[in-house]
Amino acid sequence: MEQSSKFSFKLVFTSVLLFIITIIALIILITDKNLQTDFGAVKPYYYHWYGLLFLAIFTFVCGILTLSKNSRLSRYSSILGGVIPLIFIIIDVFILYKSVGFYSYIQFAQYLFGISRYPYSLPYIPGLFDVYTALLFLELILALMIKSAE
Repeated sequence: MEQSSKFSFKLVFTSVLLFIITIIALIILITDKNLQTDFGAVKPYYYHWYGLLFLAIFTFVCGILTLSKNSRLSRYSSILGGVIPLIFIIIDVFILYKSVGFYSYIQFAQYLFGISRYPYSLPYIPGLFDVYTALLFLELILALMIKSAE
């Protein structure tokens, strides 16, 4: 019985993390003018903005499903809530960096994960994407720990 309550507490915690991740994604969507306009090159909204909006909706849905009474659905949605956004981030940084005007993935990573404002960029909150990504990793680690406790 005690193991079961620890298990459900971990799932509730990962669900709360997924909701916090969703809120951070929404803050990025609202405040990052570079993401909205491809660094001022297009009118709002740029397709990368829609990608992050999809991830925000996805993590929100995973957060809800993690609270499901079905233990298998809860576990897998908590894992997918961390894995899918991280895969998107990796693809974005290493493959799609040219589509947002960077010459290398290193430049794009410096913009995304830098704690100071990137030169010549429009207004955004530096470090917010770092928090977003770190929380995704944390949530995924916790979700995998729950899965391995089966």
